[in-house]
Amino acid sequence: MAATVYAIGSLGCVWSVTIFQFMASRFVQAFGCSAAALLVQAIARDVLPVAGRGNLNALLAIVLAFPLAIMPILGGWIDQVYGWPAVFLLLFCIGALLFVVSAYLLPETCDVNHTDPVHLTTIARRFIADKQLLACGILSAACDGIQASYYAEGSFCLINILGLTPSLYGTTFLTIAAAGLTGGLLARFLARWLSPMALIKTGLSFMVIGTLVYLLGTLAIVMWHLSSLHSLVLILGCMMLVLIGIAILKANALGIALENYHRGAGTAAALFGLFATLIVSLFSFGMGTLHDGTLLPMPSYFFCITLLMVGVYFCMDKK
Repeated sequence: MAATVYAIGSLGCVWSVTIFQFMASRFVQAFGCSAAALLVQAIARDVLPVAGRGNLNALLAIVLAFPLAIMPILGGWIDQVYGWPAVFLLLFCIGALLFVVSAYLLPETCDVNHTDPVHLTTIARRFIADKQLLACGILSAACDGIQASYYAEGSFCLINILGLTPSLYGTTFLTIAAAGLTGGLLARFLARWLSPMALIKTGLSFMVIGTLVYLLGTLAIVMWHLSSLHSLVLILGCMMLVLIGIAILKANALGIALENYHRGAGTAAALFGLFATLIVSLFSFGMGTLHDGTLLPMPSYFFCITLLMVGVYFCMDKK
């Protein structure tokens, strides 16, 4: 169903002739994409133990690392050669292919021995009282908030302030891919010896170091007027540390989030996604509010978010 909705939304983008039609189609496309992401976590909860879910999420970080960097470049090329509707036509084909694959190769994972319905209100009451689930939602949303804020504010910092061309800015996403790949590999490697909570702490450590050095380095850039090249190396190096930590932390936070929801995993995953998305929106709004045309707001904001994440971690149930 999620793949079908995504494909319909993509096809709607191809046929759009007004901005309102396009935005409505993008909404449908995003709805399908979000549903698929949540279903992955619900399915993983049905069939894998905690450690296995963490490893799966780490593997997803590895698999998705390079497409996240390469697809914007590919999309730009398709746009230049065939026009922007061709981009969404390709996405429609991908959605249709996913529908066929999931329909024929993905079995039902819900426990058929439990046929009694689980009411939304019951799951919602458990959700509100579940300290671990709420903490994992905040940690995961904070990771997404930092990434979304970087995508929004980073282009301004690197292009408008440091003077990168749009094409050169696009190549910097290769560092994001490398960080995601490295973080996923580290998460899978360290999972042999560390528990999910210890891995979350490890990811946080990377983020604290990365955001602190980023903040101090940006102060040095402003005070001593470092060159654009030195500034670029500093920003990308620190963001790589942060993104490595995000890959490690998020894989394991998502892995343990639904631990107490063997029944009603799909409903719990939907509520979890809604909760996390609202928080991501708040973090993204915060970055937009703090924007002042200088380099300082982004590292300062990232460091504050990371400190908040540290506080949330120490409030989690460590059992």
